[in-house]
Amino acid sequence: MLKVWLKESEKIEKFSIESIGDEAIDLIFSRIAEVMGPRIAEGLVEFKDTLENQAIDSDTYGLDYEIIEFIKRDIAWACVESITDNIGFFNKVLRVLVEGRFACAWEGNYPAGRFVVM
Repeated sequence: MLKVWLKESEKIEKFSIESIGDEAIDLIFSRIAEVMGPRIAEGLVEFKDTLENQAIDSDTYGLDYEIIEFIKRDIAWACVESITDNIGFFNKVLRVLVEGRFACAWEGNYPAGRFVVM
């Protein structure tokens, strides 16, 4: 995961610093954390409750509230891509999230390959 995500984060960060600046990026990340953080947490709790109701131990899936930080980051970078008119990797991640899934890895050599999702 980190190999692809880190490379793509660095790429959009460099581009966006030059086009909208650090302050705008920080504001986007702050607003996403404020607005989406609680919603993501609620969704994760509901998902874990669903697994437990089906007698599936949700801990075996490695779900942790740290995942919330990953999702907030991915959404924030997708917003940055949109604002800078530089749609790329993180908008692809966003499409996975909108489907109710979590992109947790990349299989293959990016851009060839596909997301591994939960």
